[in-house]
Amino acid sequence: MRLSRSDELMLVAARRENGGFHLATRWYLRGFEPLPYQYLWHHVPVKNTTLVAGVGTGKTSISAASNTIDCISIPGFKALGASVTAN
Repeated sequence: MRLSRSDELMLVAARRENGGFHLATRWYLRGFEPLPYQYLWHHVPVKNTTLVAGVGTGKTSISAASNTIDCISIPGFKALGASVTAN
């Protein structure tokens, strides 16, 4: 599969060091716009982090968005998302 010129530019911009996460989420995730804390969490320089927040605050959506953008923009990137449900 050949990438379009727009995809080539977007995947470069999407890398963490280029700060284009919000552009990539709009482009590839149907207009998803990260909240300020979600954008910040994606750009934390530590790769293995935990996000603790209340119900309905966007933990799952930012984890999925962050991993998706990293997987398509960083060759060889692998991610595992886990969610623990308390009863």
